[in-house]
Amino acid sequence: MGYTHHWIQTSMPDDAAWKVIREDVLSIIRASDVPVIGYTGTADSLPGPADGAIHFDGVGADALETFRMTQGGIEHGFCKTAERPYDVIVAAIMCYLASITDFYEVNGFDEDDYAAGLALARKALPQHAERLRAPDLHE
Repeated sequence: MGYTHHWIQTSMPDDAAWKVIREDVLSIIRASDVPVIGYTGTADSLPGPADGAIHFDGVGADALETFRMTQGGIEHGFCKTAERPYDVIVAAIMCYLASITDFYEVNGFDEDDYAAGLALARKALPQHAERLRAPDLHE
């Protein structure tokens, strides 16, 4: 799967929308069998700190760059996974952000790179299964 995932926050979700995004991301994390840790270094701190950020990484040798998103401000975000196991979770989140929320633009790699992430997102969020899709390809 992908190496570095990029997204742009085009507008700021209000508190209610951000709460839904955090809950959906946590559902994606929980639906995966890939171990990840939160900001305190344990799974108990997922999806992120009380200030509302989404924050996780792989575990041990499977960690690389921490995935981090915040509600506030317009930002260009990225997460380099180097195809470590937690990449499937990041890919699933990219599929979710690209097709379900109205606050993010995500440019993808080859659609095949998102196949496992898309399957995970559909498993975790069956209420959105028909609308979920892989991000648009880089031009």
